[in-house]
Amino acid sequence: MLNYFLYSISITFSSWIIGMLFYAPIRYTDFHKHSLENLNFLPSKPLNTFIGLDVFKWIVRNTFFKFFNLKLNLRLKRRIELKDLETYVLK
Repeated sequence: MLNYFLYSISITFSSWIIGMLFYAPIRYTDFHKHSLENLNFLPSKPLNTFIGLDVFKWIVRNTFFKFFNLKLNLRLKRRIELKDLETYVLK
């Protein structure tokens, strides 16, 4: 039983490190800015609710996970509109 637990942890960290190695060379390219930054795989709000993304958003917003992206801010040079809030704020 302990072996399964240790294997799952090692596979998780190995895949995380491999992902970081593949991501590092492309993060400052135009391909990343235009194609990878704003992906929305499931634009349907009822489907997002059905699969539990509302609960996931609550967990990210109200637990220690909120400290992982401190660079995100809403300092805009113009008035904040509803479409901006839908982009930046988790509902």
